[in-house]
Amino acid sequence: SSTYSAPPASAKQVDAVKSLLSRLLPETAATKFRLSLLPPDEQSHAIFELRESPADEPNIAGTGGVALASGVYHYLKTYCGCSVTWGASQNGTAAVDQLKLPEDLKPGHWVLGWRW
Repeated sequence: SSTYSAPPASAKQVDAVKSLLSRLLPETAATKFRLSLLPPDEQSHAIFELRESPADEPNIAGTGGVALASGVYHYLKTYCGCSVTWGASQNGTAAVDQLKLPEDLKPGHWVLGWRW
C-alpha cells in the first residue's frame, strides 16, 4: 500500500495510542509497535490493518485512533493470547505478564462494524 500523509492533527491520534501502549505494556514491548494512519475510507468506516513485519515488531495501521487501538487489541488477543481489560486479568495476574509475541504475523485488513 502507498504512504499516506496524514494531516498534522491526526498525528495526535497516533501519539494517543502510543501513550495507551505505554500504560498497558512494559516499555520493552510498547516501544516495538509500529503505528501509522490509513487514508479515510470513502464510507467513513473505521479500518485497521496488520501489516507484514518481523514478529517482534507489530506493524498496525488504522484510519484513526479508535481503529488503531482496536488493531492493537485484536493483535494482543488474537496473536498473543492476551486479553487486556480494565479490571484484573485471568488468574489474578496482569495481562501483560502473559504477553508472548507470536512467531509470525499474517497480514490482514479489517473493516470495523461502525462508522462516523
